[in-house]
Amino acid sequence: MVESSFQPPKLNMVVEGEDVATTMKKHREMREKLMKQEAALHFSYDLEAGLTQKERQANEKLTKLKEQLCNPNFNVVIRDFFEHKKMVEDSKLFEVLNMMPKGGIHHIHTTAAPPVGTYMQLTYDPIVYYNDREKMFKVFPKHKKLDGYLQCTKMREFSKDKKAYDESLKNAILLTEEQIKGKESHDIWKGF
Repeated sequence: MVESSFQPPKLNMVVEGEDVATTMKKHREMREKLMKQEAALHFSYDLEAGLTQKERQANEKLTKLKEQLCNPNFNVVIRDFFEHKKMVEDSKLFEVLNMMPKGGIHHIHTTAAPPVGTYMQLTYDPIVYYNDREKMFKVFPKHKKLDGYLQCTKMREFSKDKKAYDESLKNAILLTEEQIKGKESHDIWKGF
């Protein structure tokens, strides 16, 4: 747990004989102070200070592109997804973000995921590979695979018990109770 030096303000802001304008001014000042304290607790608080000039320029350009979709007059985020999906996909921002390398390990939340059977069906496609040491699946459409990755279809073909092989792949996809027993949450999720 992160410790904080945050001290809540005393709430006796209304002073007898003080006019509303003065009370409101004090309120706004106190609110601004609280907002700054809150911002300082955010994980990205000092991120901007470490950006290079090129990163700042890229951020400015991306922000301008984002403002075409999200601004005070129109915000696509709060609109019906299906009605505005094409608008987003046709936007310059989408084009740019789609071309950018993805730097993190992708994962999916269970509430957005299809059933595990859907993933199992994908392992029957010859472009799907698995690395048992890394416990990672990857798709190599041109079969230019990385070391350690084996084609799921070939492994299934050479397996004595195809059902047992599928069960092992299924367990690689799922996070089982056995895998998490006795571990702290940060140890469980660090692979994601």
